[in-house]
Amino acid sequence: MAYERYFPTTTNAYATIPTGLQTIKFSLAAVKQKDSIELFLKKVQIDAGKYYSFIITDSVKSQINSKAMFLQDDLLTYGASQIGMRFVHAIWNDTAAKNIDIFSRRNNATIFSARSAGSATTFIPLNYFTTSDTLIVRRAGTAFALATLNSVTLTPGRNYTLVYKGNGAVTTAKAKPRSLLIYGH
Repeated sequence: MAYERYFPTTTNAYATIPTGLQTIKFSLAAVKQKDSIELFLKKVQIDAGKYYSFIITDSVKSQINSKAMFLQDDLLTYGASQIGMRFVHAIWNDTAAKNIDIFSRRNNATIFSARSAGSATTFIPLNYFTTSDTLIVRRAGTAFALATLNSVTLTPGRNYTLVYKGNGAVTTAKAKPRSLLIYGH
């Protein structure tokens, strides 16, 4: 589990959690444990020797798994010519309720296709390029752009998670608009 004030972190660290069924408590910061205000609890299964990411979408208190995604990080080993990437569709309130594609301008190709809201892919290998890329969220099978992430620069041999997040119905910065973020493992 990565942790810090904001994710992606500058340290890309994982927290150590005992194996088995665990309850993770999210609370507001406090001076002492007794002072913290509990926001919610989430029960998760932790397996020995595994790494996980916890991605919160629109309603973390929901019992629907796609609202609070606890994903196993099956990190792959790559050489200097590849990276690993997975995609998480964590958008909420997408009134069109249609699948989306992720298009790489540098590759001039779709790298993830027909992904539905609440879904996550496994890590896939992609060729590494020394030049930056622009990643575009499009309605599946069209060139209609929903969000863009410019100047994406990656490090060879690393794994990344690309997350489509925010309110699918808005584009203004004041209302948590749909957007992309990427973090390294």
